[in-house]
Amino acid sequence: MRSHHSWLAVAAGVATAFAVAGPVAAKSPQPGTYQATGGTTFTFSLAKSVCPPGKAGKEKRGTCLTVLDDPQVELGCDAGAGQAYLDYPDMPYNKRLARNGTLKYTVSGYFAGGELAKTTNFWIKARGKKAAGWVTLETFTPGTTGSCSSGKVEFNAKLK
Repeated sequence: MRSHHSWLAVAAGVATAFAVAGPVAAKSPQPGTYQATGGTTFTFSLAKSVCPPGKAGKEKRGTCLTVLDDPQVELGCDAGAGQAYLDYPDMPYNKRLARNGTLKYTVSGYFAGGELAKTTNFWIKARGKKAAGWVTLETFTPGTTGSCSSGKVEFNAKLK
């Protein structure tokens, strides 16, 4: 016959396992197609797959983000760098979210002569069926110190 204490230990173990596993699973980013709105509008997918992280690292199984279209952002420019205009940031393709549902992605492009042409920064946090984040784009005029910048363009997204 089992003692009263062993039943309490089993009950406590089950309650602890439920408390740890239950809420965490509910907050994990849900796979599917999301619509982002706010300062820019675009769609992206989250899928369970094998992909690299946003920064250097090995490919692993996880939640992978791919932006499905080309959003535009408005850039304001320094004096001598041109007038305000719309441009396309380089968005992430098949990049793995961290375990906490975040992704930080930075990419730069260069002119043929090696001068910096533009830099995109992208950050997102996905949780459950929602996500929020921002993107910045900065472009540079060759041969000058002038630049054009979008500033931080924020967005919210939800599963379609």
